[in-house]
Amino acid sequence: MADIEIHFMHYQNELEASKKWNYRVMRLNYNNLINKFCERDLCNAELVDEFSKLDYQRKVCFTSKDYPHSECIKLKMNMV
Repeated sequence: MADIEIHFMHYQNELEASKKWNYRVMRLNYNNLINKFCERDLCNAELVDEFSKLDYQRKVCFTSKDYPHSECIKLKMNMV
């Protein structure tokens, strides 16, 4: 398996998170996945471009800027 970084924010410990992760992986329907990426944290234009080039039929990328990729959706943020 490729390197994957997972943030478990709602579990008490690594064992509990691991059990939940493995349970959910077994339930995945790989023929019905939507790949999502969002522009946050350390994201940059290069990473958005890389995501765009991935060979997935169904994918979406939520961004705060305009990108020339059809899967990118710019979200308007209302600052209060």
